[in-house]
Amino acid sequence: MKHSHSFCFPRMVASSLALILVPSNLHAKNDPITVVPVIKEVSFKGDANYTLTSDDAIKTFSAPHYANYSQDDEGACDPLTRDYPTAYTRHTTPEVEMKFGIDIEIPEGKTVNVILKANGTDDVNLPAQTIALHHGQKIYTYPKVAAEKAWPDKIRFYGSSAQFTFTWKSKMEGAPDFNDCGTTKHRLYLTLGDPATELRQETLFDLGSRNADGKTTAATATTDIWNDFTDRDIRRVDGTQLTYYADYNCNNLTTESLLSKGDGQCVAWAKLFIDIRKIQGIHESVDNYVVIDSLHADGFIVKNWTFSGNGNSQLPNFPYVNIPKASYILANSYDWKYAEVNDADGVPGQGNGNPASIFNNHQVMILGEYYDPSYGVIHASISSMDDNYIDGYYSGPGSFPLDEPKVNLDLNGDGDMLDLAVSTNCLLFKKNPTGLDLKEHKSNY
Repeated sequence: MKHSHSFCFPRMVASSLALILVPSNLHAKNDPITVVPVIKEVSFKGDANYTLTSDDAIKTFSAPHYANYSQDDEGACDPLTRDYPTAYTRHTTPEVEMKFGIDIEIPEGKTVNVILKANGTDDVNLPAQTIALHHGQKIYTYPKVAAEKAWPDKIRFYGSSAQFTFTWKSKMEGAPDFNDCGTTKHRLYLTLGDPATELRQETLFDLGSRNADGKTTAATATTDIWNDFTDRDIRRVDGTQLTYYADYNCNNLTTESLLSKGDGQCVAWAKLFIDIRKIQGIHESVDNYVVIDSLHADGFIVKNWTFSGNGNSQLPNFPYVNIPKASYILANSYDWKYAEVNDADGVPGQGNGNPASIFNNHQVMILGEYYDPSYGVIHASISSMDDNYIDGYYSGPGSFPLDEPKVNLDLNGDGDMLDLAVSTNCLLFKKNPTGLDLKEHKSNY
């Protein structure tokens, strides 16, 4: 799913109050003056307001969150136009500040008062405030004020086609009615609780609040967030699909690097899921992070792999031999001088039908069951993982004696293929035996 965000610039709205555009020297001292404010900035503030960043953490989405200036406006922000996201904890009360411009000149020596307020989505309205307009000033501030009502008491996603909207209204002091003077739209996220992490990348808010929109409990929010992982199509807020080992040499180990680079190892994917929940204020105080490795080998191979014959290592515990080339892990495949065990398409990962599948460990989140974000599946136990996802185990790489005739290679470079027990750098494999061959190490992340 791609997420698109559009600017919504304030518009001049016709009203029953005529806009008088006359030179200031033609105003009589007591002539009435009507002003229609033009919204220039909107800034969200308050104790439970969170400043988001871009997914590479380079850009900070600080106030003003909305801006619509022309090049000639005095005091214009940089950039002149903005559509920045922001976030709050649910059921807190936002504070909002606004700046507006006027396009007529207030006569010298005269002060006029304009009253502004705003009606917001979900009845999060801003109260009327009176602002005095003076000669020589073009930009004014609607001072920071608390909304008349708190945010809804649930996770909310104000984005895509359902952005949070303020309809701004104004009237001159003494006039009977308010009239629309502009609409501003805002990309905004409400979280279940105060974030339990210092990370502020927008995609963490998006994946949590968008998927769990409307939820009020940690359990239901977790279920809805997890469901987005099951189709293995997780996307950043800019629409980029995130991948699991699209590059077999991927070294991205953190949530930050996964979001920034777009590709990650299992450790990055496990932490991503945990950090999305942490953004929502959901975090267990018990061990929630699991590293899984082999009981009796150096590592394991994830389905699917084919095994040729009975193997030629002459070692009953690891009968199959693969001789790697100097750089046998390529961008999206493995390269061997000799191989009795070969990779085939198997368990698909996030954004990748055939991810890397030779590992010395695997990392997941535990919450009663084992949540495996890399593959978008839940394992009831590590025994289930062993039985259903592991094709075999390996030892190495290391030096093992091999017979040249059995592998049909000149292993020592003497020009023949007759030598026996030649010390050779190998990986030795065995098929996944019956029973549990995995172990786990729990910690808290």
